[in-house]
Amino acid sequence: MTRDDQLELAALVGLAWEQREDPEALRAAVAKVEDWHDRRSIRAWERRQRSTAAVFQVLRETDPDPERRAGV
Repeated sequence: MTRDDQLELAALVGLAWEQREDPEALRAAVAKVEDWHDRRSIRAWERRQRSTAAVFQVLRETDPDPERRAGV
């Protein structure tokens, strides 16, 4: 879990805690926490995709062959 994930989860749990007196609002807040948890693997995959794309971009920009660099 990344630091950003930890902060986001802490914020969601804090919001749920603040809603503990109102059962309907609490259920909605807990549903947000569940949704956040369910999407963890998707966010991790998206981070890997962005990282891979950044590596490929650097490789394209530093390719010594000017024709390949131009995409020919």
